[in-house]
Amino acid sequence: MSGEALRTRLFVVDLQGHEKREILKEMTEPLRSVGVQDCEALVDAVMAREELETTAIGEGLAFPHARVSLVRDLYLVVGRSPKGVDFCSRDKRPVHLVFLTVAPPEKNREYLMTIARIAHFLKSNNVKDKLLRAQNTQEAKDILLRGAFAIEE
Repeated sequence: MSGEALRTRLFVVDLQGHEKREILKEMTEPLRSVGVQDCEALVDAVMAREELETTAIGEGLAFPHARVSLVRDLYLVVGRSPKGVDFCSRDKRPVHLVFLTVAPPEKNREYLMTIARIAHFLKSNNVKDKLLRAQNTQEAKDILLRGAFAIEE
């Protein structure tokens, strides 16, 4: 997925919820603008994946994801929770940055590469701190577009 392709699909939201399901509801809602009609079913699919094993990897990061026919393309939604939310993280700490990735089953390669690219990018240059300090949605988008998705595949 190139930066240009991501530009129209990336949403960054300041999360208000206090529980995992509330957070996922907030994060799927912007997908209505790209044609996702059944956000509740999408949340259910992501929650089903979460029940298998948490996608919170520690250090305040979570990568919930699902491959579902409810979406026509790959979408990434980035959420930030200043207060933090219990995502059943392996290190038992609250999650502050959530990277929700959803894609149709046939986009498996793009789906896996997007998750890997974000995870790799977050390990460098204090990116996590920069995203947490971003003053607004556009600044957070710019951080991601200049970094994780700057190089076309």
